[in-house]
Amino acid sequence: QDSTVYPPSRMSQVEEEAPAEETNVKTTTDNSTDEITPDESSPQAPGAGAASAADQHAEAKRLAEERAAQRAKEQQSRIAEMKALEEEANKLFNVPSEMIKSMSEGLIGLNEEDIKKIAEKLHALQNAQTALIERLAQEDRKVMTLPNMAEVAQALAHVPLYTKKLEDMRKDMDSITNRVKGMRKRAAKLYTKKQQEDNSAAQRRQAELLQEKKSNAAASEGL
Repeated sequence: QDSTVYPPSRMSQVEEEAPAEETNVKTTTDNSTDEITPDESSPQAPGAGAASAADQHAEAKRLAEERAAQRAKEQQSRIAEMKALEEEANKLFNVPSEMIKSMSEGLIGLNEEDIKKIAEKLHALQNAQTALIERLAQEDRKVMTLPNMAEVAQALAHVPLYTKKLEDMRKDMDSITNRVKGMRKRAAKLYTKKQQEDNSAAQRRQAELLQEKKSNAAASEGL
């Protein structure tokens, strides 16, 4: 049986950081121990098997500790690299306020003339709109103070009624126009039919006259 005593803090650190590796190593160690276990019939010293298993277990512990230390070292290296990248990014994007102020003043200085011109045009447009609004208000007051404004307002009140009457008259006129078009078509058909009938009657009359002449001529020859 293994009598070696390990520090509890180190053992807990190894078990927490690399449980998988330790388990694999233990499995390998157990398998190796099973393979090298001597046959019961072969002669061997009484404590040789226990000593060999203890040595292998100690070697497995040492390998697990080395792997855990290597992994912790790699993790610390990655953390250091991330911190370095973060500091570099902060240096790149950390623009001083004085520089921002200088850039703003420079940009305003470059466009100051154009900004002044635009401001003057906007001011002139605003004045023109104000004058137009005042003029329209004055005209409105003049119209409202006319002596016959009451009659004009009454006439304007009847505008919707007159508009409706005009729309009704337009509908009636459209209906009459459609009816006239239909009557013209029917009259044209009747006129064509009448001409055909007159032509047919004239042809029959002419044929009858010819037949009568032929009959009279034959009768006169017989006499």
